[in-house]
Amino acid sequence: MPYLFPSLILKDLSFTYPNSNTGITSIDLTVEPGTVHAVAGLSGAGKSTLAELLTGKLEASKGTIHLEGQLTATRELRNADMLGIRFVGSPRVLMGNESVADHLRLDGLPTRFGFIDGHEKLKRAEHMLQSFGILGLDPKAKMIELSAGMQRLVEVLSVFSKTSKLLILDDPSAPMRTEERDLFWQILDKQRVSGSGILLLTSSSEEAHQFGDRLSVLRDGLWISTRGPGEAFLAQINGEMLGYDPRSIRPNSARIVGPETVLRVEGISIENIVYSASFKLKRSEVLGIVGLQGAGQSELVRALVGSLPNHSGEVFLRGGAVPTKINSLENSLSAGIGFVPDLLGGYSEYRVVKSNLVSPTMRGLNQSNPIRHQLETQLANHPIAIALDNPTRGMSSGNRVEMLEYLPYLADLGPALVIASTSASDMIHCCDRIGVMVGGAIKQIFDRKDFDLQRIEKLMRGDSIR
Repeated sequence: MPYLFPSLILKDLSFTYPNSNTGITSIDLTVEPGTVHAVAGLSGAGKSTLAELLTGKLEASKGTIHLEGQLTATRELRNADMLGIRFVGSPRVLMGNESVADHLRLDGLPTRFGFIDGHEKLKRAEHMLQSFGILGLDPKAKMIELSAGMQRLVEVLSVFSKTSKLLILDDPSAPMRTEERDLFWQILDKQRVSGSGILLLTSSSEEAHQFGDRLSVLRDGLWISTRGPGEAFLAQINGEMLGYDPRSIRPNSARIVGPETVLRVEGISIENIVYSASFKLKRSEVLGIVGLQGAGQSELVRALVGSLPNHSGEVFLRGGAVPTKINSLENSLSAGIGFVPDLLGGYSEYRVVKSNLVSPTMRGLNQSNPIRHQLETQLANHPIAIALDNPTRGMSSGNRVEMLEYLPYLADLGPALVIASTSASDMIHCCDRIGVMVGGAIKQIFDRKDFDLQRIEKLMRGDSIR
């Protein structure tokens, strides 16, 4: 059916953070009903800032927002649900004992004696799951018992089941396995047919290229390009997202790493997040653990340094036969393992360690200096290893390249590095080995001579490689 107005029009939309770092600048965007407008950008490019503006969590510095032809003030967007805007945010770790049926947030359930009819709730939940093609999932199952990808699918259904004028999806398929991801795109096609305008914010150039009816690239908070169907080429998209052509990246020349193993990790597991992860680090080696957002690499390095203490597995240091007990950041530093967290992650526990970790005033900065400061501060403690969580996230392209060149130099000074990242091209630039994490498990570890960006990214998506 014809529509009178686009679902969403943005004109010159901008937002500046209080620390004077520009979040996004001069965004022009149109989402037509029944179409997917994909916005591709690396972590920290500004996608989540855009989503927060459109759901009323932030107020624009300038620019206008039109919903179905109506000029809409940012403060009105605080009632996004009432306006018909549905939002699926970044993947999150679910806690508690909520069931699948509870999490679907079904409307209009009958009550008996003031209580929701539990039998009817389960019946409707099962019907909804089946109607969206999710077969064999018990609506009584606890969410916390499901895989991260299946949790995500149920969360998506809880939003998709509601009538919407505009759907905003922030990396919706990130933690999903291949079969879960395929099912998600089938479900999304149903939403497209229903007439919803869909704004897909994604860090995957392949997803944007494959599923976007129109495709835009966001980098460093700047609107880089917008293309129509058939006008976008994958290599162009990758280059615009990064600020350079990733095909020109070659691994740094062979580095000399020490013969001795300084860190050995055996079977680290976190319930429903990380599954029996094991690896070794030699002196001065740089190991990247790369995966899509939600694949478990960040949780793995946080568990390694005691930031996520509720895990199983063992850590052996300096070739020792007895595992070292690490259940806090303080223990980790004392044992000789430093840590630089994701500066944009906002994890409050990092504030408790005095001078060796991130100060809260550094959060939100998108340059390399805060991370270099943390690394150089920790060198004074002569660590045997340093773990880093997304050290290039949110950096401008110039600072990103600078940091990727700095990390091997830092390792040459002695400590081994283990780096959690969502960017395979970044890890190829600076690492000696790369482990690929999919659905919480390390699927394969590549030596430098075997680095191949396309194969690594394909494996990250859960596809098989030869």
